[in-house]
Amino acid sequence: MPHLLAALLVFVVGVLVSRFLGRSVLIAAVNENLPSARLLAGLTRFIIITITIVAALDELGISRTTIIVTFAITFGGLVTAAAIAFGLGARDLARDLLQSQFRPKAPADVENARHHL
Repeated sequence: MPHLLAALLVFVVGVLVSRFLGRSVLIAAVNENLPSARLLAGLTRFIIITITIVAALDELGISRTTIIVTFAITFGGLVTAAAIAFGLGARDLARDLLQSQFRPKAPADVENARHHL
């Protein structure tokens, strides 16, 4: 009985957190004028509910290994798909981002930084 109550508590808290974070993502995306604000909010809710269900089922002890492995494979596949989509769809953006992060600083910038210290 305690495991059932704990799983129910985990599920209820997860649903509340998913609604809060989904609404927060929706507001932030609308404020940034993103065209897919509802999609991002829905995905946020879906991911958090999925994690909540896995945690609740793990608390109940229902085929723990199968649930955890299934979740890990699914989540890993989604992350890999997103990485490939970003790499192929935004190739120029990714290159510019990496170049701006790893480009050596100009000597003038280093000199100015020392004067502030």
